[in-house]
Amino acid sequence: SFPMEFVGRSRELAGLNALWRDAELGRTRVAVITGPSGIGKTRLAEELLANAAGKEIRSVSLKGTQGEMKLRWGAASDFIRQLLRLPGSAGISSASDSLLRAMLPSLGKGAIHLKAVNGVSPAAVLDATTDLLEAITFEVPLVVLVDDFQWMDRDSRTLIIGLANRCRELRALFLILGRSDLSSRHWEEVEGALVSDAGARRFLLNPLIEEEVGELLALGAAFPERRENPSTSHGKGIPI
Repeated sequence: SFPMEFVGRSRELAGLNALWRDAELGRTRVAVITGPSGIGKTRLAEELLANAAGKEIRSVSLKGTQGEMKLRWGAASDFIRQLLRLPGSAGISSASDSLLRAMLPSLGKGAIHLKAVNGVSPAAVLDATTDLLEAITFEVPLVVLVDDFQWMDRDSRTLIIGLANRCRELRALFLILGRSDLSSRHWEEVEGALVSDAGARRFLLNPLIEEEVGELLALGAAFPERRENPSTSHGKGIPI
């Protein structure tokens, strides 16, 4: 296989790079990348991370799944688990550490009281996670990549939006990816909350223009031709 170069989306990538430069300077930025399934949302976000690979950077990634939409704190638990494993996380208060670890039995200390965990205040989780983000981004910037945000459970979505809204002066960039081809107003409402509450910049991905398609075809034409293995040419792939 051949590594595929990134083609097109130069305007969107330039916009994301500008947000990343702001985040490096301590101004939290939020980008909402939206478009139908398969349009290249994840590829665009990965290209931004690849461009920043030569710098000191920390990143976490999580993905919503339709099957876990009713699992309270499902995506948030994965998010918090990744954050607690990053350098700098030890700098949070003992109260924040205890609360967050109580949500994660695999990382908990001592006995876990399920009644206390199930009744945890979303505001308390937001405060503790804010403490955690402040500690992690104190010296090194952080990129939070969230794919299929529309499939996340409500508590996790609320936490992410709350963090993006509250943490305005951190060295952090939130990349929120979501689908615009769903037959409901669900994503429109989620996207609206990100833009209005968290000040997100919206990037709507449309199909590549003719010039970009031509560039992609030219790139494919530059690949060396695949030569057939003579030992398998008459045996349907079975060496003869």
